[in-house]
Amino acid sequence: MRAFAIALWATALAEALPAHAQLPPAIELSWQAPDGCPDEAQVRAEAARALGTAPATSSPLVAEAQVERSGEGYVLHLRTRFEGKLGERRLEARDCHALMQSVTLVLGVLLGAEPSPEPAPAPALDPVPAPAPAPAPVPVPAPDEPTTAEPPRRPRPFALLLGAGLQLALMPEPAFLGLFGAELRLGALALGAQVQGSQPTEQQPATGVATRMAGLGGALLACYRWPVTSMALGLCAGARAAALRARGEGPAIDPSAAVAPWYALFAGADLTWPRDAVLGLRLWADAAVSLARPRFVVQGVGEVHRVPPVVGQLGLGLVWSP
Repeated sequence: MRAFAIALWATALAEALPAHAQLPPAIELSWQAPDGCPDEAQVRAEAARALGTAPATSSPLVAEAQVERSGEGYVLHLRTRFEGKLGERRLEARDCHALMQSVTLVLGVLLGAEPSPEPAPAPALDPVPAPAPAPAPVPVPAPDEPTTAEPPRRPRPFALLLGAGLQLALMPEPAFLGLFGAELRLGALALGAQVQGSQPTEQQPATGVATRMAGLGGALLACYRWPVTSMALGLCAGARAAALRARGEGPAIDPSAAVAPWYALFAGADLTWPRDAVLGLRLWADAAVSLARPRFVVQGVGEVHRVPPVVGQLGLGLVWSP
């Protein structure tokens, strides 16, 4: 009978202890807790015992558990990542060992596995005093639904620009500028075309003589934009051309008008806020190097204006991305 009892005790002990104190391949667990709590090896052994039959998954369940003292009890912060979803839970208990069991329960719910009950104690060979009753189980709140990570913003492939600003140095005085444009976006690169018109400016180069100048043209440009917080910073370059029209008025002046072409290469920068939105604001500034410099001469007065080598633009507009 004594040999039979020893064999029975050995069999029960073998069933109660896990073959390996290792987690199933589906779980990656880290545990940090103050003194007096189970260490990480004990938590891993408990999870390996309770979830040893967890089903196989395409990606592991990553869990990070951190326990802190709170008054006379403990607080557990548990963060999980499973199948592309993030989750975070906060559990409280007076007993740190109860939090260890709560971690096992939460991991089992996420994996769809039912944790195994604690094994029955091995039968004693000699009579021993009855163990003290186990403490009442700490209620574990139902796990929250894992939070999903925010999807990346999808760049909008097409945009329209309506803006206004100042045309500097192209005409004798700074002129109001109106602009309409469109752009095609290829990732961070944008290819655009614009139509621009300048408000007529007037001056009096001599007594009794007045001149009016205006311009109408367009531009082709390419911009590369980087995200900067909620904005997009762009560097642009391209070519611009315009037809400049001048007209002189006075008692001894032929009132006919003259038109001359102007074209240039330009570079600049812009700032769009908010980026990748349906409707946003864009601020831009650029400088253009004149490849043609028209001269406007009034009979009897002489040259009244010649386009300088470098001209500029400043503007603010609305960007609509349907």
